[in-house]
Amino acid sequence: MFEKPDEDINFLVKDISRFKNRDLARSVIFDPRPLNFIMTPDNGFPIVPYTAEFENPDQVVKDEYLLSVIEDLKTLRKEDDVRSWLNESFKVRQTLKNSKLI
Repeated sequence: MFEKPDEDINFLVKDISRFKNRDLARSVIFDPRPLNFIMTPDNGFPIVPYTAEFENPDQVVKDEYLLSVIEDLKTLRKEDDVRSWLNESFKVRQTLKNSKLI
């Protein structure tokens, strides 16, 4: 990973292509910031940021979003190459191109 300074905010860019013992066709990066996918945009799975803040700490809150992500993971698990499904679902590469980031 390397840091890309952007004003007073640092972004950690995740480069999973450096993991030589991992098959990119079977690898997914979950992150709420699409810029973090810049090195391997076809493996990006944008997610909603999780802060773990509740209005009532004594109340158990069921995380419906996480449950939907689990369903997507079950679908991805059946794919020979996750990048096709991720591209069709999220179009991370196209979004980064449109933003002139790649």
